[in-house]
Amino acid sequence: MSTDISDIHRLLSPFLVTGLAGTELTQAEREMLSEGPPAGLILFHRNVESAAQLGRLTGEVTSLVEAASGLPPLIMADHEGGRISVLARAIGVPPSQMAAWRPRSEELLAGIAAATSRLMRICGINLSLSPVADVNSEPLNPVIGTRSFGEDPEIVSSAVRIAVRAIAGEGMLSCLKHFPGHGAASLDSHLTLPVIGRTIEQLREEELPPFIAGIEEGADTVMMAHIALTEHDLPASLDRRIVTGLLREKLGFEGVVITDALEMAGALPAGRAMKSVEPASGGRKSGDAVPATIAARALEAGNDLLLMSRPLEEVYAELALHSAPLGKELSTAALAERMEGSAARIVSLRDRANETFKGDPSPADLQAFLDKGGYASVNEALLMRSVFSVAGSDSPGNSGRWSGEPVLPVFLGEKPDFDSYVVRRFIFRVLRGLDEAGPYVDPGDGIPDHVSERVPERFSGPDQLSPVRTGDGLETGLYLFEPVRRPAARRALFILCRKAPPEDVIRAVAAGYDSLVVAGRPWDAALLPPGSSVVVTYGIYDAAADLVAGMIQGRV
Repeated sequence: MSTDISDIHRLLSPFLVTGLAGTELTQAEREMLSEGPPAGLILFHRNVESAAQLGRLTGEVTSLVEAASGLPPLIMADHEGGRISVLARAIGVPPSQMAAWRPRSEELLAGIAAATSRLMRICGINLSLSPVADVNSEPLNPVIGTRSFGEDPEIVSSAVRIAVRAIAGEGMLSCLKHFPGHGAASLDSHLTLPVIGRTIEQLREEELPPFIAGIEEGADTVMMAHIALTEHDLPASLDRRIVTGLLREKLGFEGVVITDALEMAGALPAGRAMKSVEPASGGRKSGDAVPATIAARALEAGNDLLLMSRPLEEVYAELALHSAPLGKELSTAALAERMEGSAARIVSLRDRANETFKGDPSPADLQAFLDKGGYASVNEALLMRSVFSVAGSDSPGNSGRWSGEPVLPVFLGEKPDFDSYVVRRFIFRVLRGLDEAGPYVDPGDGIPDHVSERVPERFSGPDQLSPVRTGDGLETGLYLFEPVRRPAARRALFILCRKAPPEDVIRAVAAGYDSLVVAGRPWDAALLPPGSSVVVTYGIYDAAADLVAGMIQGRV
């Protein structure tokens, strides 16, 4: 088998999903998409500035790939809702999965999943990397949390069925993730390999029911997790006993299996994450390569698609750099036979994407949805009644006592929280709802602000982010952002933390506020001083910001 660059590209491109560098294709990307296109592309925040721009980008990608291969590319994105909403600049931020399922209303959950799928289709995406089928059984889990539908396998299974049906009903392809279940992990697989305290037998009771439900409903793809079981020494994503033995043979899944990003530390030797993996803060230099053996191991385990989050040009350069060892790894007869089966499944999936996407909704449908109020319009009354948990007699919205009184909003989180566009957007919408957004909004080019929010690029610096210190002056890793500096009769603290904060620290900070909004992790409500007035949103998303602001002002 020849191992020159063209042979390696021709051999592996039908099994690759890669990223793109920016909001427009580079000339090098155009050439690669024309000469040896990957099977799919994955979009991140870096690729999105508006719905119109995103439509142009995906349209050009589709045209180039179809001309080169005769098949449409799989264009996918992590737009689950809440924090993980990479298309936020184009179509907004839907409620997190946990928030959407809190009312236990099929109407609300199906409506949100269908609306999201419809908006993604308008922008040229054909594979939604959702629903998250993980059962969030570990409250300290730093990466799942409100991305999950809940903490009970039966409850999550019901929601997964509804979401898969709703996604399919809009002509979108679905993805169950992260198999065999990431919810019990207490570590982040972007940064290390979590080992969960589960055997395969325990998985059947705790983690697998939602995946089984999704498979029974016809989910199109399954994404593997970079987690290890107690009795196994490999990540599940590279373990043939899990990918082929459990998922394919025992659960009977016949669709396409996709790895999570292979740059993540959970898939790499020594747990070293690469720099450009999103949302991780990497630990490897940008020039470091995914070891050639990783791609081969993933295919040998039974994966069909190899996901790499870095731009196409970087990935192809890496293949060229490692063409000789990779060619040797892929030359065995057994692996060649497995790759034939994978290729057939991928072609079938791409064919179905092409058939499904005839008669797409138009950009006018996106505008109409946003004009009606976006995701809150799916069922605003149900969101108001059931998504928010309000405690304490003095809570905003209970009696209207806050109406007309000045309110000082303050936001608490770690620096990475404030670096997130979705979080900054949430803060902006709260400020706008409280009529305090003046210093942070630029009307721009006349684009309606509900289509393209003018959100600050960053909240940083000593004048904006103030470190929270312990009584003896030690930094806690938490910061306060106080955007409005004036006297106020009432003070509201918005807790945005993605990771569990120290209990003593959060109690001490919270004691100085009249009302507390727990937006990041609902479990943090249990850490607050007894008797506090608390609103829990079960995630950070557009409707939550708008409704909480309305509650504080007594409008809702």
